[in-house]
Amino acid sequence: MNKNIIIALAFMSSFSAFSAEVDMDKIAKERLEWTKKHFAEQGSPFPDGGIRILPEKKMSEYNTFKKIRAKNREDVKKFGYIKKSSPDIQSLMSFKRIAKNQLSSGSTTQNPASDSLRHHINEIEMAYSFHGVPENEVLEMLGVAPSVTYVAGEGWAGAIQFFTKSGIGTCSFRENNVTFSHGSTVLPQEDVTRDINNKATIVTVSGEKKIGFEYSVDWFDETYFRELKCVNATYSPDTTSAVIKLAQAIDNN
Repeated sequence: MNKNIIIALAFMSSFSAFSAEVDMDKIAKERLEWTKKHFAEQGSPFPDGGIRILPEKKMSEYNTFKKIRAKNREDVKKFGYIKKSSPDIQSLMSFKRIAKNQLSSGSTTQNPASDSLRHHINEIEMAYSFHGVPENEVLEMLGVAPSVTYVAGEGWAGAIQFFTKSGIGTCSFRENNVTFSHGSTVLPQEDVTRDINNKATIVTVSGEKKIGFEYSVDWFDETYFRELKCVNATYSPDTTSAVIKLAQAIDNN
């Protein structure tokens, strides 16, 4: 075969392989963009999607949960809270005993990727500087654990603190740094307030007289998704206000 033809064929083969790699990379990006657009149109969260506030009827799970949401609204009108049982309430109420058993049993670990309970936040390899609940707002700190996800080479993208607060009860505060977790959320417009420093906020109170009540405040900004839950044996609008005030203090910390 002519030498020039051999060289030309070899060059064309290399060029074709290179072009295929570029095309595959382009296809992957196009697929990712299509996926994001698809989930956005469906009213669903997607990686790095930030905060989206939609009318509940435009959310992806609306048809699945519309009856439950309608029932919840009726409960709030009638009782002031959502009437339902939850094992989470009893679990958080008894967390002081649970934490004592876990910490005294030596269940903590030196493995940075472990999500076991620790005494202090400085025992956790965090991907960022975690401030958490102000010390002056805590009656007793019960423990802290890693949360969300462990990012290799960086650390944990979040943490959860357990503590007691005078006048409120036992609480947990969870923080998700979406810069590292790449999380996103879709919130029902009908539930959103601006109670926490004008940030998108959802306040929920649920429970029953026989088991107790959970006061929950979730609030969101471009960097953090935060969740404060406190439990008390009784229902009171004053407790709701106190938990909102505590969330404001955490956000300002």
